[in-house]
Amino acid sequence: MGCGYKRVGEFEKAIKCMEEALQLEPSPSTMTNYAACLTAVGRCEEAIAQCRESIKHITPPNPHLLVVTYHNLALAQLNSATERHFAHSSFTEALSLAHTYLGPTHPTAVAIERSYLNTKPRKKTKPLKLPKIQGAEKPPIIASGPPMSKRTALLEQERRQRELKDRQDRKSVKAKVKKQPQVVAAMKPTPPEGGGEVVGSRRASQV
Repeated sequence: MGCGYKRVGEFEKAIKCMEEALQLEPSPSTMTNYAACLTAVGRCEEAIAQCRESIKHITPPNPHLLVVTYHNLALAQLNSATERHFAHSSFTEALSLAHTYLGPTHPTAVAIERSYLNTKPRKKTKPLKLPKIQGAEKPPIIASGPPMSKRTALLEQERRQRELKDRQDRKSVKAKVKKQPQVVAAMKPTPPEGGGEVVGSRRASQV
């Protein structure tokens, strides 16, 4: 009945049932489940003691129960004020036993590995500064997201170099155009038949 309450999240009722069961028969499996309920309600120091007691009494060795007990011990230590620094070694022991006796693809082994990865602190990624190009605009600083790969950074650098070269080429072309004198071709009028003077495009005299 205690395990039934545990599955639906009624931890206080589960603890009461398991305490009664432990008084009648202190079995390692009941101790392990009892420890999980104690951790759920914040009684981590008691949970640690129950897990260690359970490990002592798991005879003959029961690999699955041993794996679950070490995992429960790690979770209790992780939430403990005094034994938090022992949690990593308990997680490692649980994973090692799970991979050895159950196999890395066993559901229990997979669940413990996922639990371990979720409790590991994530490293903060430092902003990646792109190499500065002389004469170019200030390169952007990527403050969040995954770090930029070396190939991506190189492609970004090449792109900015091309942009800089295009701007320099456009400036050079504009400078050359300004230096060249504007040549306006004079219109030469065609003299009329039969002679006569022509001034500009108008006829000065008639035949």
